[in-house]
Amino acid sequence: MPHPTGAFDLEQFAATTANPNPAHVCVLLRRLLEQRCLLTVQIGNSSDCYTSAILEVVLEDGYLVLDELTPSEGHDRLSIEPRIQIKARLDGIEVRFASSVTRINTQDGLPYYKVPFPKLIEYPQRRQSYRVPIPLHLGLPTNILLCDERVLNGELRDLSPEGLGMRVRLGVPDPTDHGQLAICQIVVNKTLELVTDIELCHIDPPARGRVPRLGARFLRLRADQERRIEQFCAELAREQRRLR
Repeated sequence: MPHPTGAFDLEQFAATTANPNPAHVCVLLRRLLEQRCLLTVQIGNSSDCYTSAILEVVLEDGYLVLDELTPSEGHDRLSIEPRIQIKARLDGIEVRFASSVTRINTQDGLPYYKVPFPKLIEYPQRRQSYRVPIPLHLGLPTNILLCDERVLNGELRDLSPEGLGMRVRLGVPDPTDHGQLAICQIVVNKTLELVTDIELCHIDPPARGRVPRLGARFLRLRADQERRIEQFCAELAREQRRLR
C-alpha cells in the first residue's frame, strides 16, 4: 500500500479563501498528510458522508492517494460515481476541495484511490493574535534564507505567535517572493534564538528614503517555541503599557 513520501521542497506557499496556485495546493495537501487530518468525503451530489485520509501526495505526477472509505459502502458508490467533495480541518480552519477518483486499487484486500490534485482549495486565513511592535532601540537581528539561497538581513519590527514583520537592511526582496517558503532566524537575546519555517505573506517594495519591509507567518512552530514567543510578547506589551 502507498505510504507517505519524504522531504517536501516546494518554493511557494500561500493560503487564501480560494487558492488556484498549483504550488499552494500541493503544500496544503502535504500538510493534510503530515498532520494526519481526517477527511470527510461526499460522493457526487449525495449528502452522505464518509471518512478517509491521505496516504500519499505524489508531487511529480500531481495526484494524491486516499485510504479506503468508511463506511465501506462508499467504496461501491465510487465505482459508479467518481466525483468527490472533501473537507477537513487544518490548524483549526476548515479546508474544502473537489476532485474525482480516476483509479481504484486494492492491496491485501484493502482499497485505496488515486485522486488528481484539485485546481483550487478553499482555505480561509485570519490573523488571530495581535502583533506586538518591537521598539527600534532593541534592534533584534532577523535573517531569512529564501529557497533560491538569497539571504535577507534586517531587524524585527513586530511579532506574535502567528508571525512577524521585519525591515530589510541587506538583500533585496522581490514582490514575486510573495507566498514563498523560507527559513527565518530571530536573535532575541543570548538565551533565545528562534529558527523556524515561514511563509512570506506580503512584501512592501522600498519607497524613496525607506527600506523594504516584509511580513511572514510561522509554519510548524514547536510548542516550546510558541510559548517563548508568547512570553516575550507579553513582556514587551507590559513594558509598553508601563511607559505610556
